[in-house]
Amino acid sequence: MRRAGLGALLCATFGCAEADLGDGGFSAGLASVTVADDGPSTETTPTSTATDSSATDSSPTDPTTPSDTGVDDATSTSAASTGTDEADATTHGGSTGTPAPFCGDGTQDPGEACDDANAIDTDACLTDCTAASCGDGIVYAGVEACDDAVNDGAYGGCNPGCGALAPHCGDAVVQATNEHCDGASGFASVGCTNCLFDFSSIGQLYCLGTCTWAGGDSCDQADADIYCKLVTGDSTSVANSYAVVTPLDAPGFPCPGYGTSLGALPAFGVNVNVWYQDSSILANHGPGLVVAQADCS
Repeated sequence: MRRAGLGALLCATFGCAEADLGDGGFSAGLASVTVADDGPSTETTPTSTATDSSATDSSPTDPTTPSDTGVDDATSTSAASTGTDEADATTHGGSTGTPAPFCGDGTQDPGEACDDANAIDTDACLTDCTAASCGDGIVYAGVEACDDAVNDGAYGGCNPGCGALAPHCGDAVVQATNEHCDGASGFASVGCTNCLFDFSSIGQLYCLGTCTWAGGDSCDQADADIYCKLVTGDSTSVANSYAVVTPLDAPGFPCPGYGTSLGALPAFGVNVNVWYQDSSILANHGPGLVVAQADCS
């Protein structure tokens, strides 16, 4: 005897059509049963055991994986962009990118007398943005002749107004206080260096008897030291050694009172009157004594 399943039971209760499936099996289709108007109406849908794999996405969702949606992407991109802009603003010192005014930018800013944006100090505008003026110690090219920042007319300096140099070596005028010569010494055997006499080629100083220049009579160390000061132009020079010989047939320093008086030459450390003869000492003085061949320090 066959064992009735759920389908047989339902068929027994509600009625159904049977189709022989062989081997004693059957398929039951449930009938629609209508109860009287005063009772509930029940409609049963045929049961299906088939499963539609396409209807359900069985892939598990990883809650740690960021959502891949358009909205999220836009938000992420916007945040990244904002961070970059902020970094740029910080790196460049501000959002405007405009440098603060400074001397040398070519614009005359408050507190500046001028600004020509160059590194030239000899034009109308100095590199510190002040206007060129007499007394600033800088010669304004083409406008000022000089500017020593004092401009008082002192020797070797600048006259007031910066329009002309004060007396100086090279102006072809011998300034008695500071110069022995200017351009030429006035003597054939004497040079002129830095507006001072150059006696370096003079080889003798006469010092016989009372013609002495210093010390006792006749030639001695004091005469030799004066000779060294004159020929070196050094006020500290002294004679380490010297010779006393007969006068040379050449120019030299004669017996005081002969030749040309040059006056005292304090620049050379000689404070006695200096005499110079531009012709032969031997021819003028005859036999006598001179300091010569000195080794000067």
